[in-house]
Amino acid sequence: LYTEIERRQIAETPENQKEALFYEFWALKESYIKALGKGLHIPLKSFEFIVEQESIILNKAYQNSRRYFKRYDIDRGYKMAVCTCKPQISDSVNLKDMSFF
Repeated sequence: LYTEIERRQIAETPENQKEALFYEFWALKESYIKALGKGLHIPLKSFEFIVEQESIILNKAYQNSRRYFKRYDIDRGYKMAVCTCKPQISDSVNLKDMSFF
């Protein structure tokens, strides 16, 4: 699931932030494979993210085209990430109540 570099980043993170980083990596990986349209046909260990403050670096890219990422904390305990080919990504997310289904 995670590369050695990603596991090391999680291990070196303060204990109270480890779980959040774990889910941030998961959200980033999920957004990337969905953006490529390949889903889990792309091995999750074939690429990795390096997260430094606001910077997100994609290493060992499956595809050479430039990708842009944005992370969001959408609710307590919930992470979301967006992957796009365009550098303009909204700073906010509009949540919709779908409880009527």
